[in-house]
Amino acid sequence: MRYLLVFIFLLPGVIVAAPPWITNVPVSDDPAGSNQDEVCIAVWQNYVFAYFNDYRVPSVHAFFARSTDGGLSWEPNYQMPQDSVSGYMGDPSVAVDDTGYLFLACCDFARNRVYLTRSTDLGTTWEPTKYVSPGISAIDKDWVSTKGRNVYVVWDLGPQAVRHIYLTKSTDRGETFGPVVIVDNATTGNARWGPIPRELDDGTVLVSWGCDTRSGIDTANGIYCARSTDGGSTFTEYLITNTRFRYNSSNPRLFVLPPLETSPTYPQDVYTAFNDGPAQYSSDRRNLNVYFSGSTDGGITWSTRIKINDDSTSSADTMQQFMPWMATDYRGWLHVVWYDGRRHQPSSNRYDLFYSYSTDRGLTWSPNERVTDTSFVMNAFCGDYIGVDTDSQYVYASWCDTRNSPTQPDIYFSRRPLPGVEVAEQTEQTISPIRVYPNPMSSRTVIHLTQNPKLKTEIKIFNVTGQLIRSFAINGQQGPIRIVWDGRNQNEKKVPSGIYFCEVIQGAKASRQKIVLID
Repeated sequence: MRYLLVFIFLLPGVIVAAPPWITNVPVSDDPAGSNQDEVCIAVWQNYVFAYFNDYRVPSVHAFFARSTDGGLSWEPNYQMPQDSVSGYMGDPSVAVDDTGYLFLACCDFARNRVYLTRSTDLGTTWEPTKYVSPGISAIDKDWVSTKGRNVYVVWDLGPQAVRHIYLTKSTDRGETFGPVVIVDNATTGNARWGPIPRELDDGTVLVSWGCDTRSGIDTANGIYCARSTDGGSTFTEYLITNTRFRYNSSNPRLFVLPPLETSPTYPQDVYTAFNDGPAQYSSDRRNLNVYFSGSTDGGITWSTRIKINDDSTSSADTMQQFMPWMATDYRGWLHVVWYDGRRHQPSSNRYDLFYSYSTDRGLTWSPNERVTDTSFVMNAFCGDYIGVDTDSQYVYASWCDTRNSPTQPDIYFSRRPLPGVEVAEQTEQTISPIRVYPNPMSSRTVIHLTQNPKLKTEIKIFNVTGQLIRSFAINGQQGPIRIVWDGRNQNEKKVPSGIYFCEVIQGAKASRQKIVLID
């Protein structure tokens, strides 16, 4: 065997990303121009969607960007139609459901309303905007998520003296929404923020948020999770963990704003990540670390915190790790990204994006990886959250980045192969007209056809012996073809786990793709 020695010389100050991560790709398309921050992403097959604050229009608005090649390149950014008639928008959130319907939520601060818009063609066109919150005196920090036909939108603040967490739910993929419900049980206080909604497989509705009294160190500060077992009508509140760190408004602005994720593998598992530190005084941001906590009983009891970042744990460590965001993949592995200052002097405000994953439900974490290929000085507001998502092949990350100007941030993106998964990179010539996601699947997957939607089309599912399991016929239609297969045969009986093949016949052409069904 021959060995090739490669010598790499780095100039002082040049930083490269860890090898699994691709060269960072700009998402926003006016580098060092107007500010962009607070990005949220979602992934559907080879599409990646980004929604972020953008200041290129006076005040602040929300802009949308789309990639059709897995994030390697991005289409021109644009302002959503409803956004253009408001003078002040923010807190953008994006979600995609199991059929590829795309949802954008945003706060219209000029009208104190939360709006939602939907696309049924992967962001090519958009339906008219819906306001899903009543006109009230104040709103903040909305978020949207989906589960099957259900769409959840949450936000905080409200008309009362007590700051609450609010939720509204759609059971028809965003066509209509039900009443607004107060989620928390608070009777005093005005510092609850950052709600994130999720739904377990059994229909339990969960909402997490952070709480900060902003008045010294006390045990009222912490991260909370509320549960509803009646579809989101009433909630019971549980404490995840107390936190000592609190809101800090200097740049970079820091919250304890917890993500919330569920597991496709462990039906009652719920996970969160958060930054915390010793907080010897109310604005103390020294020695911040990123922690994990998990629940195996649907959000009722929570584990002791586990540190994710693997740098120094000494009391003299003044580094900052903060603003974690989280995703789970189809195997139940956990993926977390965060801002990290370990490579730089504490007073420099210079950071990178770091990443770690867990294969054992958060008990242990992989050696940390640097995502960014260029460090940046964060002397501007960079939002209160960042983005991470997964599919069956990749981990995707997006963040606010000031490499082009320390006071004018942009949005950047990178991806890496999903740990433990061998990815065969596709070229334009080898991309199949069939896309199946999720794959591997458990309860359901969506078969998406990318070519000739008007042709007569047959879709057939075979097992490894060639036996026909299920068939679908489509006699021409406008727009993309999406077929949901729920793992059942023609007699509506559940088929066993294993390898299946999806064959698509369009006109005189036939294509086939493997589907892996797991329990």
